Amino acid sequence: MRWINGFAMVAVAVLLGAGALRGDARPAAAEDAVRTLDLRVERPGQPAVELHFLVNARSDAAARDAALLAARELAPGAAISAIGGEAPAGAGIATAAFALWPWKWDDAELPVRIAYNPANAPAGVTPATVSAALAPWNAVTTSRFRFAELELTNAHPGVHLGIADGQNTIGWLDLGCAEGCVLGVTSKLPDVHEVDVVMNTDPGAGLGSGANGTLDTQSILVHEAGHLAGLEHSCQPLIGVCSPLETEAVMYWRYAGLKRSLGADDAAGVSSLYPTPAGQVPNPPAPIAPLPAPSPVSLSLTSGWNLVVLPSGPLQPVAEKLPCVQAIYFHGGFGWTAWLRGTPATLNTLATIDAGAAYWVWSSAACTATLP
Repeated sequence: MRWINGFAMVAVAVLLGAGALRGDARPAAAEDAVRTLDLRVERPGQPAVELHFLVNARSDAAARDAALLAARELAPGAAISAIGGEAPAGAGIATAAFALWPWKWDDAELPVRIAYNPANAPAGVTPATVSAALAPWNAVTTSRFRFAELELTNAHPGVHLGIADGQNTIGWLDLGCAEGCVLGVTSKLPDVHEVDVVMNTDPGAGLGSGANGTLDTQSILVHEAGHLAGLEHSCQPLIGVCSPLETEAVMYWRYAGLKRSLGADDAAGVSSLYPTPAGQVPNPPAPIAPLPAPSPVSLSLTSGWNLVVLPSGPLQPVAEKLPCVQAIYFHGGFGWTAWLRGTPATLNTLATIDAGAAYWVWSSAACTATLP
């Protein structure tokens, strides 16, 4: 989404939450809240990428700092600026409540395909959670917009790096919780119609099923799915008084706990973007398409350094199957990351293995294992 309000010298918007509880060791404060901020990253010769943050922090300044830190991690070396300004001319908002993205999906792109990578998702968050978050937008009979059946993938979101892989991906990355907890980042490319969502795996973010003090991931994803469809916030913060219809909307600028169903304003917004021809109702999408069962992988290591492709997914099960492995190194878009046996998990910077990527592995002896 595009937010137009700011604080200090940074023209970004703020989404205040409803005193959400945190799951990290830092004591919660009464002013902890979930806020939204928008930043743009630019690289020479590449299209700008817009990043839309949800941040749990104690203040506007802490939320800004957390978003800037995460943006530097997500887009190393890029110039970072705030997003501001009014909706473009001719955006065609039907009411004063909801607002629209600068672009919408073409009819040839409908239904919009979404791929989900469940690696490192918190307990209780499953592909069914994501599918359930997309479903309310498919149920609006006055709109022709539809998400396709959810697909599962081993790929990771990459739009924040300016990488267009032709796939709209929702996935999990560790965005940290140093200044505040970035909960999720929605990024989009202006010329190539591609949108990715990154959710934060850091336990301090408190994402979960909404029980036991966790934030409700499904409610957050329903909101992000509205961004994916093409909607802005229903009501901009600090501008006048929001109406009851606006505050009840999923696309309201403030996280307000469990909110898994669309409001009237949400339905009006998506119907304005993609009206259904009279007498026609789009068909609902099919259920989740499961991933095919993976084939086992036999891996043999020699003593010393090995450059190998490891099975994708969490790193820890691979390390348990290969006790000879003492260190694993990987060089990617963020520089070097590493896993060292015996090092506390909080100090290891490598926790997930990417599909098809090569890793430097230091083995104390020759060993072989069959891995899933």
